[in-house]
Amino acid sequence: MNSILCKMLIVFFAANSWVSVTTPKIQNKTISECLLQKSCVIVVQEVPLTEDKILKFMKSRMATFELKRRMKSQANKYENLIQEFYKKRKGLLQNHGWDVDDFEDTESRIYAAINAMETKASLKSEADFKKEIAEVEANSYLSQKQKAETIKLLKLDRNNIKETFINPSRTDWPAVKIYKNKLEHLTNYINGNRPDAPVIE
Repeated sequence: MNSILCKMLIVFFAANSWVSVTTPKIQNKTISECLLQKSCVIVVQEVPLTEDKILKFMKSRMATFELKRRMKSQANKYENLIQEFYKKRKGLLQNHGWDVDDFEDTESRIYAAINAMETKASLKSEADFKKEIAEVEANSYLSQKQKAETIKLLKLDRNNIKETFINPSRTDWPAVKIYKNKLEHLTNYINGNRPDAPVIE
């Protein structure tokens, strides 16, 4: 988990009393001081993506795409195009107020949220799933053991999809949902699947 996106709550015991210290990100000095105490509990909570951060990401992603396109058109100017691109990209992102790791982590979270929302939309409703279970139970060609195993696998598969692909990004859904269409437009434009650039403002 990227430390910039974390909120740390450090609770430690000192002088027979509990003291809480909240910091916007993990800091080694704070952790070291905490560990010197008799007891230390650290809880890290990821902050949900905001509309402002997603808008900032889209503007920066468009800027890095335009940088890449310009550099590719002048490839003969660079001894190592890829190396020079990532060097300039780092500077561009810093000018946009990003740490490179934070930018890439934000990108991963955005598209994980989009994929999760689409996965949830394609998942059978609870009513349809119960109907599927009922059909297995009513299947006269299966033994009771086969029915039990089939139902167990169906439930396990459904639960794995929820826990692995859907639930982890739920806190990011509200902000991502607002810009979902524009994010898809941006992705298609960057990948060359549509000619018109999205208007990001």
